[in-house]
Amino acid sequence: LTTIVALPTLLRRDIAITAEQLLAIAPSASSCDPSAQYAKECATAQQAAGPISASFNKYNIKTVNEQAALLSLIVFESGSFKYDIHHFPGPNPGQGTRNMQNSQFNIAYAKSVLGSGIDTSNPDAVLAQLTADPVLDFGSAAWFLRNQCTPAIQDGLANGGQGDWETYITTCVGTSIGDRQASYQAAL
Repeated sequence: LTTIVALPTLLRRDIAITAEQLLAIAPSASSCDPSAQYAKECATAQQAAGPISASFNKYNIKTVNEQAALLSLIVFESGSFKYDIHHFPGPNPGQGTRNMQNSQFNIAYAKSVLGSGIDTSNPDAVLAQLTADPVLDFGSAAWFLRNQCTPAIQDGLANGGQGDWETYITTCVGTSIGDRQASYQAAL
């Protein structure tokens, strides 16, 4: 007599970024100043950890290099989670979310996560929809990597090192390395 035993299926382990990890990269994200000019945009590391983890799981951001690249981008662009709307050096309608992507990318992102029925005629309204939900607000960097960067850049970032991160920043994100280096090194 043979007995058949059902074996448990193996589940993918969820990615969990902690507030402590975020504070190691962005120490000033321990609290928000309620008197700051843009205080309503501020999120603490504790508030950011869950939405960032959700985006990493949704978009399969699993390697240390990918995670460090996206965390450093979010920390740098949002001023350590203080902003999710572009204010400096001057307003740029529709630009924002935690990676400060421009309105063109926010419209594409909104269509992919909210559906094609959204009104794209007002970029600031699209941005408001994205920033109203922390998962969408913090998820923009992972979406951008998976939907706007070439497979070669994604593969390089996943499997490479410093040079591949620099290529991601300069070629896909389209900006310079500059002061971004410190947050990237802290995220590793």
